[in-house]
Amino acid sequence: MNKKKKRNENLAQRIKRFRDGFGFTQQQIADALNIDRSTYSYYESGKTEPNYEIIQKLANIYHTDFNGLLSDEEPPTVVQDPRGNSVLQKSTETPVVTNTLSDEEKALIIKIRILNKEEKKNLFKCIEDFPRG
Repeated sequence: MNKKKKRNENLAQRIKRFRDGFGFTQQQIADALNIDRSTYSYYESGKTEPNYEIIQKLANIYHTDFNGLLSDEEPPTVVQDPRGNSVLQKSTETPVVTNTLSDEEKALIIKIRILNKEEKKNLFKCIEDFPRG
């Protein structure tokens, strides 16, 4: 098997594992990336490989780095910490992950994670300035 094909299979397996672990749907990720769900599905099946920009956004969404998505090492597992937050843990076990966030909250988290520092700063400024009833 050539290196590119193996890397593509590793990436496909990892992004599916991360998405499932965080409880996100393919549609939520596709919407955040501004691509069709079928395109994202092809990434998870290994039929196509995302470009660098998409891989970087996926790394942000899944709270890992570029190498975390492309490494040959055993991928981390998404687990719940004591506060109910989804976190990555290196392990060979795959625990059951329960997620109490609504679909809207998940979509918001995804969108926040793909923002750069300046965009996040502006967003939080807007939230702080938002009038409270």
